[in-house]
Amino acid sequence: MKLYRIIAFLIITISLLMSSCAHIEENYLYENINPVWSPKKLEPILVQPIRFPVKKAIFSERNQSLYILDENNTELTIYRNQKLVNRIGRNSSGTGTIQRISDIALAKDGNLWLLDNFQKKLYKIDFNGMILSHFTLTEPLNPTQFIIDEYNSLIIYDKGRNELMVYESLSLKYIYSFARMMFVEPLSLSAVKDRIWIYDKGQNKTFAFLTTGKLIFEMSGQWFYDTHLNLFQYEHSALQNKSNHFISPLNYLNRDTISTEGHFITHTGENQINVYEIKY
Repeated sequence: MKLYRIIAFLIITISLLMSSCAHIEENYLYENINPVWSPKKLEPILVQPIRFPVKKAIFSERNQSLYILDENNTELTIYRNQKLVNRIGRNSSGTGTIQRISDIALAKDGNLWLLDNFQKKLYKIDFNGMILSHFTLTEPLNPTQFIIDEYNSLIIYDKGRNELMVYESLSLKYIYSFARMMFVEPLSLSAVKDRIWIYDKGQNKTFAFLTTGKLIFEMSGQWFYDTHLNLFQYEHSALQNKSNHFISPLNYLNRDTISTEGHFITHTGENQINVYEIKY
């Protein structure tokens, strides 16, 4: 009888712990989980006028550069201090065999990577646009988007297989895939720390995963994390976190195109690109 009571007590204790963990995980996902780094406001730091449709723009704090990929995937434009530094694309001189740039991503060393999905190649360039190296992808059928996570692992969205593919950081060797057949029209792929998230424009949903491939949540609208894992939503020209502690109007911006890098947000409007720094 004594042994039975001990076993019953252990079962109840484990159940309570599991229930508590589930509650903690819910708060971890949907609230400000870092009170020390609670966001207070957005501070505008850069406005770049544009005269062409933009697919993606990324600001690099490290070298104060703004990288802009045009909507037709043909040219990458680099600005620094609002001045043109370089253009890289199919029709540019000195760019090797780059044919179609479908996505761009910053690495932790400050260099930029380009994905040429026509040739299934990744190019690494420096902040001035000089090609440093390239790598051919053999596994994906149609790689269209990618991101480099905190540990320099490479995560690629393969439109052909409709899944996310993970590559080792140093050897760029394919490791595993996850999230197969979950997406309709992915617009952006991002990562910070142990989080990967993808906004699907076709479903108007954000899917968030651990780097292990475990699905954390899927929610309506465009959500993203900052570098401290605060969770934000962009909706109706306003930016706010889930617990509504932080609201910042972006009323004059009409295009729903956002990229994040650390505590910087790059938002593409119809005629300009705006870069904001999150202040804590």
